[in-house]
Amino acid sequence: MCNVLSYEMPSKDHIKKVFKGLEGSISFEPIINKLARKKAPAFEILIATMMSARTKDEVTEQAAKRLFSEYKTPKDMSAADTKKLERLIYPVGFYKTKAKNIVKISKALLKDFNGKVPSTVDELTELPGVGLKTAALVMAEGFGKDEICVDTHVHRISNRLGFTAT
Repeated sequence: MCNVLSYEMPSKDHIKKVFKGLEGSISFEPIINKLARKKAPAFEILIATMMSARTKDEVTEQAAKRLFSEYKTPKDMSAADTKKLERLIYPVGFYKTKAKNIVKISKALLKDFNGKVPSTVDELTELPGVGLKTAALVMAEGFGKDEICVDTHVHRISNRLGFTAT
């Protein structure tokens, strides 16, 4: 049996109040947002997003800068030495697996997508190391699509703010 919570959508005033309270409290912009703001290629957004999983934003940013200073395209990265990629992205969490996946993703993009990052969640999640959260972020920031990345933190905070009741 399913127990359904009674839930009333928060008012616009409540939402505005929450956002007003948050203004100015965020001082760090994640690398994915920086890349999107400067209109970086979807490939860079994809690779940086994949690297960001289970890694602090500051670490991801430095790793992405090192990686993209050496390699720019799927063709470049498909031919890269995995050990060199490991050194460039360290200390990203699971850097050895992610380095292998960077090469695999690059090869898959060249083989299956003519070197372009696919623009659907279904196609993105076919790539090695790309799950729903990564795909949603790439769709939102790489292609400007209306997608929301939901993880346990978004879920918990949305409930706490009264935006949802789940």
